[in-house]
Amino acid sequence: MRLAPAVAALAAPGDLVITLGAGSIGGVAAQVVAELERLHVESQRILAQARTEAESILAATRSDANQFREELKQKAQAEAAAVKYNFTPAPRPQDLDEKAMRPEPGEIVSKNDYELNQAIAFLKSRTLAQAN
Repeated sequence: MRLAPAVAALAAPGDLVITLGAGSIGGVAAQVVAELERLHVESQRILAQARTEAESILAATRSDANQFREELKQKAQAEAAAVKYNFTPAPRPQDLDEKAMRPEPGEIVSKNDYELNQAIAFLKSRTLAQAN
């Protein structure tokens, strides 16, 4: 009979299924119960398999993310190590106006340190160039 699978497919949780008729209809109720139990077992198996697959996907994704994070970290460290500042201060001019070398208000530098002022100017220009 194909009646039990059809009834089981239509029945929702909490439904009351009543079989009424003559002849072999009395056996349909047991067949519907058996079909519902089979569907329940199958759905539990499918759910368990889906959970296992989802956990496997999550584990692989976490592993890939950690590997990608480590690769990015290594790349950033390599790029940072490759940055070199080629700064050689120019010789101090003989006719240097010491008053012109005074720091701006709020600047912290040695009062008459020509090389330090050159280094600061160089670093400021690097910062501005990198920002653009």
